[in-house]
Amino acid sequence: MKTFANYLTILLTAVLSAGCSKDNTGYNAEIAVEIYENGDRLNVNVNIRNANPNDVSQCGLYWVSGYGEMYYFTTENANHISTGGGQRAYTFEIFPWDGMSAYFSDGIIDCNVGVRAYAYFGDYYVPSEIKIDKYLCPVRVELDRISTVEGSNLVVNGSITAIDGVEVIERGVYWTEGTKTENIDDYNKITAGSGNGNFSVSVPVQDLTKFHKAFAYATTNLGTVYSVDQLFNISNNLTVSIRSDYSGLTHEKATMYASCRSDYPELFPVLERGFCYVNMHTTPNVTPTIHNETFKVEPGMGDFTGTLRGLSPGAAYKVRAYVVTAKETRYSPNYVVLPLYFPQVFLPNLSATTVDQRDLAAGKIILNAVTYPGEYPTLERGFCYTDNFTEPFIDDNRTVVPGTVFGNYNVVLENLPPGTYVFKAYAINEVGIGYSQFRETVTIP
Repeated sequence: MKTFANYLTILLTAVLSAGCSKDNTGYNAEIAVEIYENGDRLNVNVNIRNANPNDVSQCGLYWVSGYGEMYYFTTENANHISTGGGQRAYTFEIFPWDGMSAYFSDGIIDCNVGVRAYAYFGDYYVPSEIKIDKYLCPVRVELDRISTVEGSNLVVNGSITAIDGVEVIERGVYWTEGTKTENIDDYNKITAGSGNGNFSVSVPVQDLTKFHKAFAYATTNLGTVYSVDQLFNISNNLTVSIRSDYSGLTHEKATMYASCRSDYPELFPVLERGFCYVNMHTTPNVTPTIHNETFKVEPGMGDFTGTLRGLSPGAAYKVRAYVVTAKETRYSPNYVVLPLYFPQVFLPNLSATTVDQRDLAAGKIILNAVTYPGEYPTLERGFCYTDNFTEPFIDDNRTVVPGTVFGNYNVVLENLPPGTYVFKAYAINEVGIGYSQFRETVTIP
């Protein structure tokens, strides 16, 4: 790293073509270039050797400056200074920080400077080699990301850091909508006073969700320095999640829990939120959206809950949370499956305690079952059976057990003729009929 006190001597030697006539003026010329820092500028001394100074018709310098790596150097993209001939030594003053972008490197503000000197001997052109090196930039300009939003304006922060002796006359931000603009005249300019330090500007934009391009600038007594370009837009970062721990599950309803969060709720208020769901039996292989069944809750941001009612007993439902803003409709990335059920009745396996050989030989068996409480009271319960190996339903030898409370119940069947019987328990409420999960087969000899 070089400082303003350091001197750098660069020897740039022209490559001469072999076989050229020694009598041609300038063919043996060598160009020595000395660059040194002189306060707020760089001085470049060019010395022409092995040639008669009176034969020099023109001397000049191409130079570029900027941040990052310089992978190429052409005369088309370089600054150019030239003067007349007749001399052996020339001095050029350049301001490499004028109109360039500065950046930090290990805490030091750097800029790259590249130079190429040349001389004309009549029509004969002798260029030097290209040399690129780093120098301390006296001004650093930075543009931060958006910090806040005020109404329809974006608040953009910048900062200026200049060394002693550098006067920051004006500072501010250039901005435009879109990403491809290169001409600075196509940008909007917002000034933010003068001097070192941090500053903020309010950028008025029509559509906060579109991309905008901006860079900060500082006009100093050395010239104008720009920050690196930045692209930005407002991303609401709206997130929606649904919890898997639903509650209050019955055969026709369930209570769901979800939440929504965003970075800019005041810019993109929630217009609608809730739960969307589909019956997996009647609508298979479908992920629910707001075009399916929905349950809406109060609009807003944060946690929310809703109870889905009127579901079909015995079905399974796929449920997602959703949020609607003026910008988008966002869903929870996952869904929850609700397994609904009928009033549940369970018939345990028969055992020696309920059926023994003496009872079976007499055509007598005892059946036991259990009903579990549901949302609706049980209106009737009992057993049904068939003697032809088919699945029994309520109208098959229906045997009602007195009482409608839940819990254990039993029945004694007597004088059954020999054969094989299939038994199931059942229960009825105002929603429908539920059967035991398991059936029992018994053979009476």
